Amino acid sequence: MAEQRAVYLRKGDVVAGRFQVVGQLGFGGMGAVYHVRDGALHGEDKALKVMLPSLLASKGARERFLSEVSISQKLRHENIVTVYDLGEDARRGIRFFTMEYVEGKPLHRLLAERGGKLPVREALGPISPLRPL
Repeated sequence: MAEQRAVYLRKGDVVAGRFQVVGQLGFGGMGAVYHVRDGALHGEDKALKVMLPSLLASKGARERFLSEVSISQKLRHENIVTVYDLGEDARRGIRFFTMEYVEGKPLHRLLAERGGKLPVREALGPISPLRPL
């Protein structure tokens, strides 16, 4: 419970002197994700994932976290959110990374509304024909 409080942010809080919290998008085993506005970039919407302190307590865990962010930054696909940067708010004692904010419903809510399943075509989204080499 104390660890959850460590990553809890309220609407209006400012992280790292730059990101103003609009609201929480989710909370899970790795931390919390927030919708934020980037004050350094004219209020651009972003998602900010705050990692639980226990996950970053060991050197190995920190290295895995950095590696995950680094690999995520290299991925480019329309169905994968873009990861922008890694940051820290020393005053709050939190580490985070920022990523593309996507408007919409969380998958678990969409599945609940649809009886636990999505039609294959909808799950795959638009498929473009392959171009010959």
